[in-house]
Amino acid sequence: MSHAYHMAKDEQANDGYMSVGELAKRMDTTVRTLQYYDKQGILIPSGESAGGRRLYSDADMVQLHQIQMLKSLGFSLDDIRERITTLETPIEVAQALEQQAASISAQIEGLREALHSVQTLREETLKMDKVDFARYADIVELLNRNTGLYWVVAMVGDKMLERMRALGLTGRVTADAVNHDWHQLNLIAAKYAIEGIAPDSAQGMAFAAKYWEMVTNFSGGDLSLLSEMQDFAKTSGSWTPEFRGAWDVAEPFISEALSAYFEGTGNPFEQTQS
Repeated sequence: MSHAYHMAKDEQANDGYMSVGELAKRMDTTVRTLQYYDKQGILIPSGESAGGRRLYSDADMVQLHQIQMLKSLGFSLDDIRERITTLETPIEVAQALEQQAASISAQIEGLREALHSVQTLREETLKMDKVDFARYADIVELLNRNTGLYWVVAMVGDKMLERMRALGLTGRVTADAVNHDWHQLNLIAAKYAIEGIAPDSAQGMAFAAKYWEMVTNFSGGDLSLLSEMQDFAKTSGSWTPEFRGAWDVAEPFISEALSAYFEGTGNPFEQTQS
């Protein structure tokens, strides 16, 4: 047989197929990568020329796209091998695209959370007046644990922060519990204020006793922390909207209720100043 005959046969066999080089060029990858996928059984060419060259179909190219998408989402080759599906019917193609869409959505959500964390960390660090990597570390931990208390770390005094660390307030469970208790008491005070309940009433005194119990449990009886707690309250303009809104309404009621409560127990804030 003549050489021309072999060429004609190869061209006929190649009709509708691509060489490994053509597929690599069309899908912006390398021949070596495609050969590796072939060797690993992840993307096996559908055809072969009369000369023995591996040939890829359009369906192979669609499956390669599926592999590339999964790889870009961080899946290992073993994971990809398990996840890729046959693409012989519209339903199978749609299912593969649905799987990719779900993976992309999950990645987008993860990136959105990462972006929020980075932006939040930037905002919180700008509130500090010096480089303090220990505080940065606390904020990062609270952000990673997805607790709402991260912003407090940037605003409290050194001694108050040490107390928070001693109580484990940079751990998610404890932080969320304290966060919840404090916020709930502020919401109750705001509700009383809106309803017109007198701070020195029986309800007001019961509230003051409970609020002061929370404060003393946090301070551990260390009255020197009270001044830093007062300073922290003065930063309310920089608190998150959720906490600032409740505090702005609750603070006058809390202040008056505690003042009335201290008339019978003695004012600890005066003791710290004496």
